[in-house]
Amino acid sequence: MTNPSQQPNYSGKFSSIYDLFYAHKTYAHEADFVHTLLLRFGKQPAQKILELGCGTGTHSFLLEKKGHEIVGTDLSPDMISKAKIKAETMGSKISFFAQDMLQLDQPARPFDAVICLFDSICYVTGNADFETLLTRIHAHLKPGGLFIFEFWNAAAMIQHLDPIRISRLHDQEHEYIKISEAHLDYQRQLYKVTYTLLEINPAGRCQTFTEGHVNRYFQVQEMAYFLTRAGFTPLKWYAGYSQDETITADTWNILCVAQT
Repeated sequence: MTNPSQQPNYSGKFSSIYDLFYAHKTYAHEADFVHTLLLRFGKQPAQKILELGCGTGTHSFLLEKKGHEIVGTDLSPDMISKAKIKAETMGSKISFFAQDMLQLDQPARPFDAVICLFDSICYVTGNADFETLLTRIHAHLKPGGLFIFEFWNAAAMIQHLDPIRISRLHDQEHEYIKISEAHLDYQRQLYKVTYTLLEINPAGRCQTFTEGHVNRYFQVQEMAYFLTRAGFTPLKWYAGYSQDETITADTWNILCVAQT
């Protein structure tokens, strides 16, 4: 995740419970689908992959098991710390780095592919910054390299935003209640959400943690324009992690495959 002007998102308590709150996410299916795209569109086997916004590394570990060599980056040092602990426990060879996307500079370049999943690219909200990011990504790819990424669909965000969501989970020691309060800035195409986390211990005592996130949402043609300006050729647009290429106002997440 990247948020250049503020403390990194998913820091402190929010990083420690991240995997708990996203345990339901279909990581295995998503990694399988990305692997299929790498095989389908790559001009050569995509052995060497850079993941941006890797979080605690779950997608990276799954792709490593499919034979890929992975480098993972995330703005949050706390998330990277968790990824490194998991890597050591699993015997993984993945290299993880705390790095802002906008300062992307990996000595292991060039890569066969760069991936950025779970809408992490949407944390870069300004036009100039977004163009800088795409230029840096392009510079990290081999000729014919792939950029596979996921972003919020503007139409779905505008039509179907749920301004308040509450989720409740437990681990062995605590109960957690997560409250999401969101609104849209239509002029700047921004989704602004405040997360309030209540951590309740067995004695009933409660601690409260708060974190704010700002994401941008995009239209397909808008994204195609940015990609083309940065030297990419958009190849496919998918309605999430499926073969469905029909993007509608009900499509929350769009997965794009672009090539240098």
